[in-house]
Amino acid sequence: VCPVDLIPITSKSHETLLTVRTQDQFESLLAGFAEEHASPLTKTAYRHSCQEFFSYLGHEVSEDGGIFKKHVTKYIGILRERGLKQATINKKLSGLSSFCNYLKENHQLSSNPVDLIGKKVRKRAKDTPPTATLKGHEVRAIFAALDPKKHNFQYHRAVLGVGFYTGLRSSEIRHLRFGDFVQDGGVYVVTTGVKGGDAHTVPVHPVLKTYLDEYFADLAERGVNTGYPEQYVFTSTRKGCEQTPLSDVGLAYIFKTALDRAGI
Repeated sequence: VCPVDLIPITSKSHETLLTVRTQDQFESLLAGFAEEHASPLTKTAYRHSCQEFFSYLGHEVSEDGGIFKKHVTKYIGILRERGLKQATINKKLSGLSSFCNYLKENHQLSSNPVDLIGKKVRKRAKDTPPTATLKGHEVRAIFAALDPKKHNFQYHRAVLGVGFYTGLRSSEIRHLRFGDFVQDGGVYVVTTGVKGGDAHTVPVHPVLKTYLDEYFADLAERGVNTGYPEQYVFTSTRKGCEQTPLSDVGLAYIFKTALDRAGI
Protein backbone atom coordinates (compact mmCIF):
# COMPACT_ATOMS: atom_id res chain seq x y z
CA VAL A 1 0.00 0.00 0.00
CA CYS A 2 1.32 3.42 -0.92
CA PRO A 3 2.07 5.88 1.91
CA VAL A 4 -0.88 8.03 2.89
CA ASP A 5 -0.82 11.51 1.35
CA LEU A 6 -2.10 13.37 4.40
CA ILE A 7 -3.25 16.96 4.49
CA PRO A 8 -4.59 19.26 7.23
CA ILE A 9 -8.29 18.55 7.76
CA THR A 10 -10.41 20.94 9.80
CA SER A 11 -13.52 20.41 11.89
CA LYS A 12 -16.14 22.44 10.01
CA SER A 13 -18.94 19.92 10.38
CA HIS A 14 -20.13 17.06 12.53
CA GLU A 15 -19.13 14.81 9.61
CA THR A 16 -15.48 15.86 9.40
CA LEU A 17 -12.29 14.32 10.61
CA LEU A 18 -10.37 16.44 13.08
CA THR A 19 -6.72 17.35 12.76
CA VAL A 20 -4.32 14.62 11.63
CA ARG A 21 -1.54 16.52 9.92
CA THR A 22 1.38 14.19 9.41
CA GLN A 23 2.15 10.68 8.26
CA ASP A 24 3.70 9.92 11.66
CA GLN A 25 0.53 10.99 13.47
CA PHE A 26 -1.58 8.80 11.22
CA GLU A 27 0.73 5.81 11.65
CA SER A 28 0.69 6.31 15.43
CA LEU A 29 -3.12 6.30 15.49
CA LEU A 30 -3.25 3.29 13.19
CA ALA A 31 -0.77 1.39 15.35
CA GLY A 32 -2.80 2.11 18.48
CA PHE A 33 -5.95 0.96 16.72
CA ALA A 34 -4.28 -2.26 15.55
CA GLU A 35 -3.23 -3.12 19.11
CA GLU A 36 -6.91 -3.47 20.04
CA HIS A 37 -7.20 -6.44 17.68
CA ALA A 38 -5.43 -9.60 18.78
CA SER A 39 -5.77 -11.43 15.48
CA PRO A 40 -2.85 -10.76 13.09
CA LEU A 41 -5.17 -11.33 10.13
CA THR A 42 -7.64 -8.74 11.43
CA LYS A 43 -4.85 -6.24 12.02
CA THR A 44 -3.56 -6.66 8.47
CA ALA A 45 -6.99 -6.44 6.84
CA TYR A 46 -8.08 -3.38 8.83
CA ARG A 47 -4.77 -1.61 8.32
CA HIS A 48 -4.93 -2.14 4.57
CA SER A 49 -8.53 -0.85 4.40
CA CYS A 50 -7.72 2.29 6.39
CA GLN A 51 -4.54 3.10 4.47
CA GLU A 52 -6.32 2.63 1.16
CA PHE A 53 -9.19 4.94 2.10
CA PHE A 54 -7.03 7.71 3.55
CA SER A 55 -4.68 7.49 0.57
CA TYR A 56 -7.70 8.08 -1.65
CA LEU A 57 -8.77 11.00 0.57
CA GLY A 58 -5.42 12.71 0.10
CA HIS A 59 -6.47 13.39 -3.48
CA GLU A 60 -10.10 14.25 -2.75
CA VAL A 61 -10.14 16.66 0.21
CA SER A 62 -9.14 20.27 -0.19
CA GLU A 63 -6.79 21.78 2.37
CA ASP A 64 -9.56 23.74 4.07
CA GLY A 65 -12.20 21.10 3.68
CA GLY A 66 -13.38 18.11 5.67
CA ILE A 67 -14.21 14.46 5.32
CA PHE A 68 -17.89 13.93 4.61
CA LYS A 69 -20.06 10.91 3.99
CA LYS A 70 -19.93 11.83 0.26
CA HIS A 71 -16.27 10.80 0.30
CA VAL A 72 -17.15 7.38 1.70
CA THR A 73 -19.94 7.04 -0.88
CA LYS A 74 -17.58 7.93 -3.73
CA TYR A 75 -14.95 5.55 -2.36
CA ILE A 76 -17.53 2.74 -2.40
CA GLY A 77 -18.22 3.58 -6.04
CA ILE A 78 -14.52 3.31 -6.86
CA LEU A 79 -14.32 -0.10 -5.20
CA ARG A 80 -17.27 -1.29 -7.29
CA GLU A 81 -15.67 0.05 -10.46
CA ARG A 82 -12.65 -2.08 -9.62
CA GLY A 83 -14.93 -5.11 -9.81
CA LEU A 84 -14.83 -5.96 -6.10
CA LYS A 85 -17.69 -8.04 -4.78
CA GLN A 86 -20.04 -6.55 -2.21
CA ALA A 87 -18.74 -8.94 0.45
CA THR A 88 -15.21 -7.58 -0.03
CA ILE A 89 -16.44 -3.99 0.03
CA ASN A 90 -18.36 -4.64 3.24
CA LYS A 91 -15.19 -6.01 4.87
CA LYS A 92 -13.27 -2.88 3.90
CA LEU A 93 -16.05 -0.67 5.28
CA SER A 94 -16.09 -2.69 8.50
CA GLY A 95 -12.38 -2.03 9.04
CA LEU A 96 -12.75 1.64 8.16
CA SER A 97 -15.76 2.03 10.46
CA SER A 98 -13.88 0.43 13.36
CA PHE A 99 -10.94 2.78 12.83
CA CYS A 100 -13.27 5.81 12.70
CA ASN A 101 -14.84 4.74 16.00
CA TYR A 102 -11.33 4.49 17.44
CA LEU A 103 -10.61 8.03 16.21
CA LYS A 104 -13.81 9.25 17.87
CA GLU A 105 -12.74 7.75 21.18
CA ASN A 106 -9.41 9.56 20.85
CA HIS A 107 -11.05 12.88 19.99
CA GLN A 108 -9.85 12.87 16.39
CA LEU A 109 -13.29 12.43 14.90
CA SER A 110 -16.60 14.00 15.88
CA SER A 111 -18.73 11.35 14.16
CA ASN A 112 -18.25 8.24 12.07
CA PRO A 113 -18.83 9.04 8.37
CA VAL A 114 -19.24 5.35 7.54
CA ASP A 115 -22.22 5.12 9.89
CA LEU A 116 -23.88 7.99 7.99
CA ILE A 117 -24.04 5.94 4.80
CA GLY A 118 -27.55 4.81 3.93
CA LYS A 119 -28.51 1.18 3.46
CA LYS A 120 -29.08 1.71 -0.28
CA VAL A 121 -25.40 2.50 -0.68
CA ARG A 122 -24.06 0.10 1.90
CA LYS A 123 -25.80 -3.03 0.67
CA ARG A 124 -25.62 -6.53 2.01
CA ALA A 125 -23.55 -9.00 0.09
CA LYS A 126 -26.26 -10.42 -2.18
CA ASP A 127 -23.65 -11.63 -4.62
CA THR A 128 -22.18 -14.04 -2.07
CA PRO A 129 -23.47 -17.56 -2.79
CA PRO A 130 -24.80 -19.60 0.14
CA THR A 131 -22.35 -22.01 1.72
CA ALA A 132 -22.76 -25.49 0.30
CA THR A 133 -23.53 -28.25 2.80
CA LEU A 134 -22.58 -31.90 2.49
CA LYS A 135 -24.45 -34.89 3.82
CA GLY A 136 -22.79 -37.55 5.94
CA HIS A 137 -22.57 -40.11 3.13
CA GLU A 138 -20.93 -37.51 0.87
CA VAL A 139 -18.23 -36.78 3.46
CA ARG A 140 -17.59 -40.50 3.84
CA ALA A 141 -17.32 -40.78 0.05
CA ILE A 142 -14.72 -38.01 0.00
CA PHE A 143 -12.44 -39.87 2.42
CA ALA A 144 -13.07 -43.20 0.70
CA ALA A 145 -11.96 -41.69 -2.62
CA LEU A 146 -8.53 -40.73 -1.28
CA ASP A 147 -5.75 -42.92 -2.65
CA PRO A 148 -3.47 -44.31 0.14
CA LYS A 149 -0.75 -44.91 -2.49
CA LYS A 150 -0.42 -41.19 -3.22
CA HIS A 151 2.52 -39.41 -1.59
CA ASN A 152 0.20 -36.69 -0.28
CA PHE A 153 -2.43 -39.05 1.11
CA GLN A 154 -1.69 -38.37 4.81
CA TYR A 155 -1.43 -34.62 4.18
CA HIS A 156 -4.69 -34.28 2.28
CA ARG A 157 -6.58 -36.58 4.63
CA ALA A 158 -5.46 -34.57 7.66
CA VAL A 159 -6.42 -31.26 6.01
CA LEU A 160 -9.84 -32.57 5.03
CA GLY A 161 -10.27 -34.14 8.46
CA VAL A 162 -9.63 -30.88 10.26
CA GLY A 163 -12.03 -29.10 7.92
CA PHE A 164 -14.89 -31.57 8.32
CA TYR A 165 -14.43 -32.57 11.97
CA THR A 166 -13.69 -29.18 13.55
CA GLY A 167 -15.53 -26.63 11.42
CA LEU A 168 -12.53 -24.26 11.52
CA ARG A 169 -12.40 -21.50 8.92
CA SER A 170 -9.94 -21.52 6.03
CA SER A 171 -7.51 -19.09 7.69
CA GLU A 172 -7.63 -21.05 10.95
CA ILE A 173 -6.86 -24.36 9.24
CA ARG A 174 -3.99 -22.90 7.22
CA HIS A 175 -2.36 -21.24 10.24
CA LEU A 176 -2.62 -24.14 12.68
CA ARG A 177 0.59 -24.85 14.59
CA PHE A 178 1.61 -28.00 16.44
CA GLY A 179 1.26 -26.11 19.72
CA ASP A 180 -2.45 -25.59 19.04
CA PHE A 181 -3.11 -29.31 19.69
CA VAL A 182 -3.08 -29.98 23.44
CA GLN A 183 -4.55 -32.16 26.16
CA ASP A 184 -7.22 -30.36 28.17
CA GLY A 185 -8.58 -32.32 31.12
CA GLY A 186 -7.77 -35.59 29.42
CA VAL A 187 -9.40 -34.50 26.16
CA TYR A 188 -7.37 -33.85 23.01
CA VAL A 189 -8.38 -30.42 21.68
CA VAL A 190 -7.34 -27.83 19.11
CA THR A 191 -7.27 -24.21 20.22
CA THR A 192 -7.18 -21.23 17.88
CA GLY A 193 -7.61 -17.49 18.26
CA VAL A 194 -10.75 -15.89 16.83
CA LYS A 195 -11.87 -12.35 16.04
CA GLY A 196 -11.80 -10.23 19.18
CA GLY A 197 -8.92 -12.18 20.71
CA ASP A 198 -10.99 -14.93 22.36
CA ALA A 199 -9.80 -18.53 22.33
CA HIS A 200 -11.72 -21.06 20.26
CA THR A 201 -11.33 -24.60 21.61
CA VAL A 202 -12.70 -27.60 19.73
CA PRO A 203 -12.50 -31.24 20.91
CA VAL A 204 -10.72 -33.49 18.41
CA HIS A 205 -12.89 -36.35 17.18
CA PRO A 206 -11.29 -39.81 17.62
CA VAL A 207 -11.31 -40.34 13.85
CA LEU A 208 -9.54 -37.04 13.31
CA LYS A 209 -7.10 -37.92 16.10
CA THR A 210 -6.12 -41.02 14.11
CA TYR A 211 -5.67 -38.99 10.94
CA LEU A 212 -3.49 -36.46 12.75
CA ASP A 213 -1.39 -39.07 14.56
CA GLU A 214 -0.58 -40.82 11.29
CA TYR A 215 0.10 -37.53 9.52
CA PHE A 216 2.41 -36.34 12.32
CA ALA A 217 4.26 -39.67 12.25
CA ASP A 218 4.71 -39.31 8.49
CA LEU A 219 6.11 -35.79 8.98
CA ALA A 220 8.50 -36.99 11.68
CA GLU A 221 9.84 -39.69 9.34
CA ARG A 222 10.58 -36.93 6.80
CA GLY A 223 12.53 -34.92 9.37
CA VAL A 224 9.90 -32.39 10.45
CA ASN A 225 10.13 -31.40 14.11
CA THR A 226 6.51 -31.98 15.15
CA GLY A 227 7.44 -31.18 18.75
CA TYR A 228 8.14 -27.54 17.93
CA PRO A 229 4.95 -25.68 18.95
CA GLU A 230 5.42 -22.75 16.52
CA GLN A 231 5.84 -24.96 13.44
CA TYR A 232 2.91 -24.80 11.00
CA VAL A 233 1.01 -28.07 10.72
CA PHE A 234 0.02 -27.61 7.07
CA THR A 235 2.78 -25.97 5.05
CA SER A 236 3.09 -25.05 1.41
CA THR A 237 4.15 -27.85 -0.93
CA ARG A 238 5.94 -25.44 -3.26
CA LYS A 239 9.71 -25.82 -3.40
CA GLY A 240 11.42 -23.26 -1.19
CA CYS A 241 8.20 -22.45 0.70
CA GLU A 242 8.23 -25.39 3.11
CA GLN A 243 8.22 -23.11 6.18
CA THR A 244 5.24 -21.03 5.07
CA PRO A 245 1.62 -21.96 5.80
CA LEU A 246 -0.61 -23.52 3.18
CA SER A 247 -2.14 -20.81 0.97
CA ASP A 248 -5.85 -20.25 0.54
CA VAL A 249 -5.49 -21.35 -3.07
CA GLY A 250 -3.75 -24.54 -1.96
CA LEU A 251 -6.46 -25.32 0.59
CA ALA A 252 -9.20 -24.71 -1.98
CA TYR A 253 -7.40 -27.05 -4.39
CA ILE A 254 -7.31 -29.86 -1.81
CA PHE A 255 -11.04 -29.61 -1.15
CA LYS A 256 -11.96 -29.19 -4.83
CA THR A 257 -9.97 -32.21 -5.98
CA ALA A 258 -11.40 -34.25 -3.11
CA LEU A 259 -14.94 -33.34 -4.20
CA ASP A 260 -14.13 -34.16 -7.82
CA ARG A 261 -12.70 -37.57 -6.92
CA ALA A 262 -15.84 -38.37 -4.96
CA GLY A 263 -18.03 -37.27 -7.86
CA ILE A 264 -19.68 -34.47 -5.88
